[in-house]
Amino acid sequence: FGASRMPRRLESRGPRHLVLWSAAEGMSSWLHVVAEALQLCRHLNTSLVEPCVAPDGKLSCYGGIAPPRMLLRPPWLALGEIIDLRRLAAHFGVPVTPARTFWRDKARLTLRGGIALCLQGPPFSNFCAGKARQVPLLPRGPITSAYPWKPEALAQAAQGRAVVVVVYMARNGLAISERRAAHAALRTLRYTADMWQRAALLAQRLRGGGSTGAPLLSASAVTDKNIRSWVEQSWPRYTAVQWRHEGSSVSATSCARTMLQLADGWGCTKGAPCVLVSDIMGSAAPRHRSHQGGFGQGAQLVSEKMALRALLSSRRFVKAEMVLAKAGDWAAISTAPGPGGTALLNSSSATLLAVVDKLLAAAATNLVTCHESCGAASTCAPCCRGPWDVARAKGGGVAGAVVAPSLIVREVVAMRRRLGDGTGRWTQLCWSTNGSRAANG
Repeated sequence: FGASRMPRRLESRGPRHLVLWSAAEGMSSWLHVVAEALQLCRHLNTSLVEPCVAPDGKLSCYGGIAPPRMLLRPPWLALGEIIDLRRLAAHFGVPVTPARTFWRDKARLTLRGGIALCLQGPPFSNFCAGKARQVPLLPRGPITSAYPWKPEALAQAAQGRAVVVVVYMARNGLAISERRAAHAALRTLRYTADMWQRAALLAQRLRGGGSTGAPLLSASAVTDKNIRSWVEQSWPRYTAVQWRHEGSSVSATSCARTMLQLADGWGCTKGAPCVLVSDIMGSAAPRHRSHQGGFGQGAQLVSEKMALRALLSSRRFVKAEMVLAKAGDWAAISTAPGPGGTALLNSSSATLLAVVDKLLAAAATNLVTCHESCGAASTCAPCCRGPWDVARAKGGGVAGAVVAPSLIVREVVAMRRRLGDGTGRWTQLCWSTNGSRAANG
């Protein structure tokens, strides 16, 4: 899927920049949106303005940019501070305009001549109108909406405009063949050295140690080979257990009991607890709330809290929030030097946890997860998001509908396959290997 095989760009007059104002769902989903937005940039022959990441971990510039100064203010982050966006964009042959440069220097000149696009279905028209009103300086008017989008129609709508503002974009808005090409580009995705370094600091805290004492991973060294070598030399050895509960209708407390029964087989002991990587939120300092884990409401939320309490109180599991809640630890991790010596993650704990959880799982000596290949008969299937559950338990789900496999699980397994050659790390694809498939990382 090299850039030479991507679809031909459409020639259009006018748009020089595409602004992705907001996108759907959590980090694994909006990374797919970013890849699709780059595909759209290629069609429209525009640059991509570096998207913003909000403190809650969502892809959104709302609240992070406001007149008159139009500066990206903390704790909002530019996406390039989390992933190597230029590397991903280069796959599509699309230039990237830095967020701070665009909003500070170019927004006043371009947004007044911009057009708002909503790449979602008609039921979202009012929602998209509200999103459009959030964009400073953007003219009020009709919103072009399309899902799935047709490049020719969008190019015609954007002709003569200075900038295209995608006020909202949902994943899978492309034709299937183009969607596959865009998503395949995510194989080139790499997280920044700064994120890896923060994950290393947190891994040491979770294992009861201090700073790694190892040299920092330099920005120019973020390759699979270099990360693999750095992890082997600098990181503590531990087992991570991944539990993605969103989308499951099974009681979280029941799932926790299953995990405790399997803990010995995973090597989770009181002397060497496993690192729990889960969307269920643990305790965190009040100023640093983590992402809304599990998405439970009412009785389900109570069940999730009880489940997490049971796992952590067993002392067989530890979780990132346990470390971040301790006085001093958060400061040490959040103020680690970023680009230009700045502290990127001062209060963006949701963003920190979403990224660090992935990297903690990817770099673990051993990982136990629940991959879609496990099948409905596996031990973990009822407890985890995957193609087994018939409806979302949080409400609003359609009876008989199939919940999509967890993108974060897929991503972590793919990262471990890239990093795991020759290191002896092991990936167990199902909580129980009895009658299920396990694969070397």
